[in-house]
Amino acid sequence: MSLGQTMLSIATLVALTVMVVTSQQYLIEGQREEIKAEALDLAAMQCESLLAEIFGKKFDAIVTDYRWRDAWEFTDYYSLGPNSTERSKVVPWPDLKPYKSNTSFDDVDDYHTYLRTVNTDLITGIQLDVQVYYVEEWNPTVKVYYETYYKRVVVKANFPDYLDMSSITFSTVMTY
Repeated sequence: MSLGQTMLSIATLVALTVMVVTSQQYLIEGQREEIKAEALDLAAMQCESLLAEIFGKKFDAIVTDYRWRDAWEFTDYYSLGPNSTERSKVVPWPDLKPYKSNTSFDDVDDYHTYLRTVNTDLITGIQLDVQVYYVEEWNPTVKVYYETYYKRVVVKANFPDYLDMSSITFSTVMTY
């Protein structure tokens, strides 16, 4: 074998090695993107599930009968969130499956500052964070610091291991 043939053989081996390594990188990147898509879908599904759970609760703790209430009777803005009894029923914090929030919380604002960690067979570590606050009647995107007939519920899913963005956010406005 001459020097030219040897050089040609080495160049062919190098090119083949580069092609194999590159194809492996594409396969790994494709799998990573597939997991990211699955994580995004799972996080969105968990946000929607938690919103459905919250939507099934009564508007405020004071609402116990069919009597009309004035807005000032609702939970004070600075008291939104679970009381100590409700909070003590959701241990450990953040809430883990089986989720205790559904039986421990009885109204929408109990979910203010609620944290849930979602672990599945496929993906673990999705963090759900809930914020509840009063909003203006005519502009439900504006947060207010007094009681109204409207509460905005915001559920954020944080999943830094798989999602490039900082969080996924779902929200809705609940009315009395």
